[in-house]
Amino acid sequence: MKYFLTILLLKILLGKLYAEDLVRKVTGYSDTEKYILSDGTTISHYKNKGTWTNNRGNYGTETCKGTIVINLQGSIIDYLLFCNGKDYQGNTYTAKYHRTSDMDSGTGFYIYIDGKGPWKKRIGKRCNYAITYVDNAYFTTDKCKIEN
Repeated sequence: MKYFLTILLLKILLGKLYAEDLVRKVTGYSDTEKYILSDGTTISHYKNKGTWTNNRGNYGTETCKGTIVINLQGSIIDYLLFCNGKDYQGNTYTAKYHRTSDMDSGTGFYIYIDGKGPWKKRIGKRCNYAITYVDNAYFTTDKCKIEN
């Protein structure tokens, strides 16, 4: 009995400390309206619309809007992007995205800044993502550490 209680206690404690990856795949299409400055800098009003699935069986839609400034070499020099999502049960979230890599493909992170339902407990959580484009289609994979 003593060993059973010890094992049970360890399992409970380790379970609280253990975090697993929540992996999300997002695909969709983007659109931009651009100003091109005389030095080749591009100021883009960016928006996209896509769908997502995750490794926990959840799925939904997401839209993003923001402003992206890109230098002549194709590197992002200013980035302000917010995304709103909704899962299949109607729960919503908003995240602020950060990125400094090239626009065609790269990595960054986002932080949940608002949420309803199960997303509320993710407010303040940081997740990493990678994105690539083919024409105006985008493909994203992101990972977040979540507690069981």
